[in-house]
Amino acid sequence: MITRGDARCTYKLDVDAFPPDTGTGTDDHLESTARRLPHDCVAIRMASPDRHQNDQFVCVGSKIFAFYKDKDAGRSTMVYDSATSQVAVCPPLLAPKDLAEFLTVGVDIYVIETDYDHFNYNFVPSMEKLGPAPHRGWGEWRWESLRPPPIKLPIFVSSQAVHPDGSTIFLSVADRGTFSFDTGRLAWTRHGSWLLPFDDKACFVRELDAWVGLCSHQKGHIAVCNVISPDDGRCECLTWTTVKDRVYNNMWKRYLAASLTYIGNSEFCLLETITRKGYDIFTESRTRMLLRLATFRVERQHSGEVRAVDMRTMLYKCPHWELECCRSPTAFWI
Repeated sequence: MITRGDARCTYKLDVDAFPPDTGTGTDDHLESTARRLPHDCVAIRMASPDRHQNDQFVCVGSKIFAFYKDKDAGRSTMVYDSATSQVAVCPPLLAPKDLAEFLTVGVDIYVIETDYDHFNYNFVPSMEKLGPAPHRGWGEWRWESLRPPPIKLPIFVSSQAVHPDGSTIFLSVADRGTFSFDTGRLAWTRHGSWLLPFDDKACFVRELDAWVGLCSHQKGHIAVCNVISPDDGRCECLTWTTVKDRVYNNMWKRYLAASLTYIGNSEFCLLETITRKGYDIFTESRTRMLLRLATFRVERQHSGEVRAVDMRTMLYKCPHWELECCRSPTAFWI
């Protein structure tokens, strides 16, 4: 599923219908092969009184949450269940979350915020937890305030990865190092001053016994990293490698953003946002754009080299991108 932040519209797309990648990536090729997002694939369209509202979409299981990130802490969160096609409402965050970091572990959602206290001239940390989902017919969503993490402020998470134990999440915080959070014991551990080699989220691939995500050191490539034990509090470094194959081109001026979604069985879906030919994001507030979706498998060859294989791509035209929204479309696998 793809959620467009500007129109708050969610599309359900069939990745199995994507044709094999031809390897051609010229401007003319992109424009001529792109098709419109099909109207019959719209799963839900949510209206909002403020189209420039800064929000965050988070997926847990079959549910997509639309969190409102602004100074108004009284706005409820919309929840769309793709399994039942029903929309529900859960309580608003306990406090405003302008610069929040959202973490998902199992069926729970954690939110870390480092707000700036203009009265006392310092950063104020906070942490909240939402979950689990209420049972049908009784109960309700509930936010719980937790003790903030013991990390020097401000907290800017550069990458995150859930451990295969299913209860521990690793976070790399810019200029701070890498930490893990045990959601069962609500305990934090610092593992070193190094950072995970990923942009945003990485996923555990059982077939490779490693975390896989977009590489932060070589843009356009995939990074494969060994899994760190939550009990290893003195790890000085970690072992990782870069997949040789380039999965997207971030060097050209039309590139806007890219994100990676794990499908399962070593297969991934890449969502790349590209401006349409002739549009300039620096001079126009409403920019027409293209969405490039690519599916591929990350496999270890007989030689031991890890490659991205069986790539299939599809290009879609998206009406426009509101620069004020500061949010590119987001992809989920449900």
